[in-house]
Amino acid sequence: MLTDVVIANKSYTKLNLSENSRVDDIALRVVRQDCPDFLLPMKTMEIDGEIEIRYELQEGIRLSYMSRQMSKKEFSTMIVNMLMPFKTCNDWFLDYHNFLLEENYILVGKNGQSIKYVYIPSPEYANSDEKIKDFFTTLILKTDITDDPGYLVSALRIIKNQDSNLITLLEYFQKQSSVPGEPEKTAPAPSASQAPQRPVFRPLGGGAPGPQAPPHVPPVSAVPNPFKAIMPEKKPEPPKPAVQERAPEHSTGAFGKSDEQGRLMDNLFGDSDEPERDKEGKGQGLFGWKKGKPKEEKEKKKPEKRGLFADKGKNDNKGRGPLQPQGRTLQPQQQPQPRPQQQPQSQPQTPQYQYQQYQGIDQMDDSTTIVDVSDEVSDNSVLKLRLEDCSGCNCPEFVEIDLSRGFATVGRMDKNGVPQADFNFDASVSFVSRRHFRVEICGDHWQLIDLESGNGTFVNQSKLVPNMPCPLNQNDVIMINCNRRRLVYRVC
Repeated sequence: MLTDVVIANKSYTKLNLSENSRVDDIALRVVRQDCPDFLLPMKTMEIDGEIEIRYELQEGIRLSYMSRQMSKKEFSTMIVNMLMPFKTCNDWFLDYHNFLLEENYILVGKNGQSIKYVYIPSPEYANSDEKIKDFFTTLILKTDITDDPGYLVSALRIIKNQDSNLITLLEYFQKQSSVPGEPEKTAPAPSASQAPQRPVFRPLGGGAPGPQAPPHVPPVSAVPNPFKAIMPEKKPEPPKPAVQERAPEHSTGAFGKSDEQGRLMDNLFGDSDEPERDKEGKGQGLFGWKKGKPKEEKEKKKPEKRGLFADKGKNDNKGRGPLQPQGRTLQPQQQPQPRPQQQPQSQPQTPQYQYQQYQGIDQMDDSTTIVDVSDEVSDNSVLKLRLEDCSGCNCPEFVEIDLSRGFATVGRMDKNGVPQADFNFDASVSFVSRRHFRVEICGDHWQLIDLESGNGTFVNQSKLVPNMPCPLNQNDVIMINCNRRRLVYRVC
């Protein structure tokens, strides 16, 4: 419907109306002679029976290029300025239904302080109220509020209500923003004469009233408890007799009693009642004259060595083999033979426990394959820049801009160090705007768009027209300069 053109280093968008189209002459005359601040100026001309209207894209950034991450205050200010023309256009004998609701042709000023619409003076392009509400609903859903994620929920409830309109939505955002015009009324601070005074007590028998001290209020402990006579008093329970611990005595042999005499005898002479000695003359207990368990029983409790590495030369295991426990004889069992591998008849079969021989380095194929570079697919999702010149600032030598989303903005951080774009230079590079230019993927190359920056953007020494895309290819030079300060990058 609209076509973007550049004429005399200025960007325009033009609209052609057919000869049969109805044109609102009053609106056309108002916009041409006394254009309101919220509309883009237009020029009309008749060519071959068709009316061509040109709108100059100036003083702002396209709404489609704006960042979707905003603070609560920034978004409220922008929405108020976008809704205000729908309220005031009747004073200019204009119909708000003829606003062009396309994000590419709504220009937003710095920090959202100004909004400019394209007005089409023809009833053929009029919008319905439902379409206008859907446009603002989509705009709210696309925005991400950084400091208050649930801020837009109330706005969506208002705009989705059937009984609400744009004025209701405007009043809601005016309360949330600090836009001048309807400041919030705050209660004045009380003066010294209006300061709250102490209550005045009047005597019962009459007399002149005067400020008196409040009556004495007895403490809580002095007030008698009215329920004390009703509730029965709890009698204190008698104290339980203390349980005295008894010293350990000699047990009489009952279960659970301590046997001091028996325990001492076992510690001194051992745990057996039969006084025996082993062959080596060693015993258990303090004096060593009581014998412990026989040596054969201890050897039985030792775990036997099993497996292929068991000792076969010991006398206690002679003739039984590595897997035969003492005192038992196992019947020989036929071990399962491993399944032979199928090999050609010309080659002999490998032994049972022979390891498989792997292919050595000398036997590997050392042939190389030459790949044609032209067959590779060029990946333009990353824009790489190399620093050519930098005067008056400290910038990185190599820059990689991620274009996985299809676009990315380049700018700098603010004075508080908060990033304002997708790729941000340091805040000391003050001649670069916070949102300076935008890079988009366009087929097999890129395109660069200047976002109404303060010092402009140059590509191959040609200054770009704001809001107009410029093709960008490899080896192109991007330059930003201001007086003696300059920043030059080359596309790798």
